[in-house]
Amino acid sequence: MSFMLPSPQKASPSLADVLPSCLASLGVAGYENRLQLRAVRSSIVVIVDGLGALNIGAAKAHARFLAPKLTKATTISTVFPSTTASALPSFTTGVSPGEHGLLGYRVRVPESGELVNQLTGLDSIAAKESWLGAVPLYAHAREQGIRPVVVSKARFTTSSLTKIIHVGADVVGAASIGERCTAALDAVKRGPSLVVLYISELDEIAHAQGVGSHAWASKLEEVDAELARLAGLLAKDVSLIVTADHGIIDIAQHSHVLYGGDDSTMAHVAAVGGEPRCLQLYLTPGIPVKDVVEEWTKLLGDVAYVVTRQEMMESGWLGSVMPANQNRLGDIFVLARKDVVFFDVHDPTNKARKMIGHHGGISPAEMRIPLLQLA
Repeated sequence: MSFMLPSPQKASPSLADVLPSCLASLGVAGYENRLQLRAVRSSIVVIVDGLGALNIGAAKAHARFLAPKLTKATTISTVFPSTTASALPSFTTGVSPGEHGLLGYRVRVPESGELVNQLTGLDSIAAKESWLGAVPLYAHAREQGIRPVVVSKARFTTSSLTKIIHVGADVVGAASIGERCTAALDAVKRGPSLVVLYISELDEIAHAQGVGSHAWASKLEEVDAELARLAGLLAKDVSLIVTADHGIIDIAQHSHVLYGGDDSTMAHVAAVGGEPRCLQLYLTPGIPVKDVVEEWTKLLGDVAYVVTRQEMMESGWLGSVMPANQNRLGDIFVLARKDVVFFDVHDPTNKARKMIGHHGGISPAEMRIPLLQLA
């Protein structure tokens, strides 16, 4: 049995609205303040990787500063696919993945046919400087005398993804969460600034141990305490906004759904991109897509939406897909309809099979993120 892919909430504010609203609040002309942020001299935007709105609600005892501020009115949507490689470019450019072109965790490069990990493998793309099909917004702040600064772990400061999506900003590396908060505070003390503070630790722990783990709860307490400290140190004309790139779901091993055991489902699949909750199947040229959709629907139809590239583009989940980006998409999307993940039965060494926390799908747990104005 096949299931119809639900429609996205198009009227809902999204992660792509955050930076344009910040620019408007800083007095930069030409941007809509859709999120109704207050007018300020400087702004710090904190992106807590993997901290979905539902994750905060489920762990509110460990987020005594953040949780009381989370309401329906302070919850927005991330973009789809709900994964860092797609969400962070939408944050920095203010447009959907369909427009900027980073369309999942792993995608196939049309020119080479190579499957590329967009978090760590962009160096393998010959024309990586033009891979991002939209311009990050930082330069518009600098033109108005507002210094854009990105603060993250030092190991991220030299990555190809950082160089592409944060072009136009000064990038600062700092080890601990506390040190990053202090670096953000130092930046706004030096003059009008737009600071993006990236906290990756919760996502890293969630993948390895789950959002239900003691380690994750303990790290959330640290994040919560450091953001409370930072908020208390800011001048009145500096705003502090907290959001995320996506939420996380814990998925037990018994909910791992294996594919590839039946030769008929993989016979015409040249490569599998995407992520475990949203596979993108790239087919051998000339193969009727509808035949492969039927085979995968027979296999996974009770736990997945199996849709063609065209159906996915028409659904609106990706936003407006630019013609130059269409061939980056898989011919078929296999999108989790329940709390499951999909793995190739012939690839038992896949490190993602050891992960507990997952994302990339369209469930509220993955899609709903906070938009908290803390100062």
